[in-house]
This record gives sequence, C-alpha cells and structure tokens, in this order.
Amino acid sequence: ILPSDYQLSKYANLLKTKYSNIKQKLLFSLSNYDESYANGVLKTCIDSIPLKHISYKTIISLAGQSIEQSSNQEKHILKELIKYLKGVNCMENKDSNIVYVVPISGDSIKLFDEKRIYKCPVGGKKNTGKYPLIAPNYLGFRYNGYLQAICHVDDVEYETKDDTRYFVFHLGDPIKPNNVKSGPIWNQRFSIEIDLLLTSSSVKEANDKQHLRNK
Repeated sequence: ILPSDYQLSKYANLLKTKYSNIKQKLLFSLSNYDESYANGVLKTCIDSIPLKHISYKTIISLAGQSIEQSSNQEKHILKELIKYLKGVNCMENKDSNIVYVVPISGDSIKLFDEKRIYKCPVGGKKNTGKYPLIAPNYLGFRYNGYLQAICHVDDVEYETKDDTRYFVFHLGDPIKPNNVKSGPIWNQRFSIEIDLLLTSSSVKEANDKQHLRNK
C-alpha cells in the first residue's frame, strides 16, 4: 500500500525539525508497487522535500547484485532480506485463501490457456464493480457458464495502456473445480474463500455462503 500525503507530511516535518541542519533532504517510500505506477500516484515533493519511491522488486534486485561482493555474514543478511521481501512482494497477506473470481472471454481465455497470464486494471472500473488495488493470492476464472479454474498468483507485474495501469498476473497450475456452475451472476466479480468455491454447486451459491460467513 502506498503511503498517504498525511503520513508523508509527518516524516517531512520530522526531517525539517529534527534534522534542520542537513541541507539536502530526501524522502523514500517503499512498497510492493513498482516505480512507474507509484510515481504516477505519489507527489514528487512533500513540503518542498523531494520524494522517491522504491519497490520491493528493486530492493530484491539490488540485494541480489550485492551478494557476490559481500562477506559471508553480509551474504547471509542479504539472503534473509531477499527471502523476506519475496514473501511480501505484491501480497498483503500471503496466507489468505480468498479467490478473486472473474469472468473472462475471447482473448483473455486464450492468454490464460496458452500462457497462464491474466490482466486487469489496478483498482479500475469495467462494466460492474471495481478491480482490486492489491494483488490477490488466488484467481478464479469462469467462462462458458462454469468456474473453469482456480490458480495461485505466482508473480505480478504492471503495465500501462492508454493511461490505465494494469496488473499482469503470472499464474500457477490450475485447480480444476468439479462441475461448479457460474449461476445467475452475469459479469460480476467476487472474493470468495477457496473451500466454499470447491464445495458449492455454483459460484452464486458460494458467494451467498461467503456473505453468511462474513456476518
């Protein structure tokens, strides 16, 4: 998650008051969002102090490049840092069993079948509802009237097209649900726990059970 202007202003104020003797000041933000996306959302300056964003992916890359020139103790620390950041990169809760279920058609089906890739806007609206701001752990795909597959999100990249930011999900091998129909839900998207999806007769039924569980 990207920091708010309010959060950043508190750090800027701290730099101005506690470190007033330092002439050159710089704020950094660190998150799972890549630099090109974050730079389009965050301000370039907070209270006249320049702001730069660094993604987990960049830190992982820099740490990996530094291992060869490091001492044994430093190598161990860098490897632990890489391991930790890979665990949180693009995932707010890597232990979540929530499946984000989406309808797909046409080229999206082909891209999924051939390359195990799915793309959607970052938090944008398309037809009904909003797409996620944070990458889910699992994606469910329904087409031809059935829930066809559930896949783990192995990696996430970003791309920009026509001023819209997109997730590019790289997916693991699919779990094939057993005859789970879509039900009368049209082109809606849902967040449903995986056990409910695999034990219900339809996505509609699983979503109804999810509402009851959430109460």
